Amino acid sequence: MNREEYFRLKYPIRIIEDETGGWFVQIPDLPGCMTVVERFEDAHEEIERVKEVWIEFALEDGQEIPLPSTEKEYSGRFSLRIPRSLHERLAKQAAEEGMSLNNYCTYLLSLGCGRHDPVRVGPDAKERPTGGRAQPIDGAGKVIAYSDRQDR
Repeated sequence: MNREEYFRLKYPIRIIEDETGGWFVQIPDLPGCMTVVERFEDAHEEIERVKEVWIEFALEDGQEIPLPSTEKEYSGRFSLRIPRSLHERLAKQAAEEGMSLNNYCTYLLSLGCGRHDPVRVGPDAKERPTGGRAQPIDGAGKVIAYSDRQDR
């Protein structure tokens, strides 16, 4: 595999809010591939830059580059049929929280899965309800998102 092919691989990204401000961003599949950004919005662009540097050094050093931990791609969309009464209840609860129905259901599903407790979504993520306690990771802060989104 050549360097451009490695650059195009989509790795899961972990983004953690730092207690002192800013965001810790890492690619767990690439040991040591991490950075810190001040703004959440800069996380994906910066970790992409760091990933490319990490891959360049690994190739120069003759190291094996791990493939992404997941090869199946998910679109982030699925269709779900639910009773009308549940649809109504969810829509009303979302409105009470000031959230779209889609974001509210994403929030509830993330709590139910227990992997992201809680996932906060949207540009005003800090204003989302917390529902439960956040999972600390190595004392670095709260889990805010676990994403495989790559902007390139």
